[in-house]
Amino acid sequence: MRFDVSAAFTLFQLKLQTMSKPVRIRTKACESCQLVSSALYRVIADASGVWKLLCPVCRTRAEAEPFYRYGGTWKADKRH
Repeated sequence: MRFDVSAAFTLFQLKLQTMSKPVRIRTKACESCQLVSSALYRVIADASGVWKLLCPVCRTRAEAEPFYRYGGTWKADKRH
């Protein structure tokens, strides 16, 4: 009996495909301009001290504010 290496490799590849975690695609809009973005930034942008999720454009504007504080990045594609 011969061992078929190509068939074994194909089975191995199929097993890897079924074992990998699916990528979740999520959506959220910027709390300032309502633009849907694949990455939003959690920031405090004013004296209220309320955390907001801002798109890259609004975050750049908020950086000039005296109360600006960065608190993390939210990403649309998450692996778990």
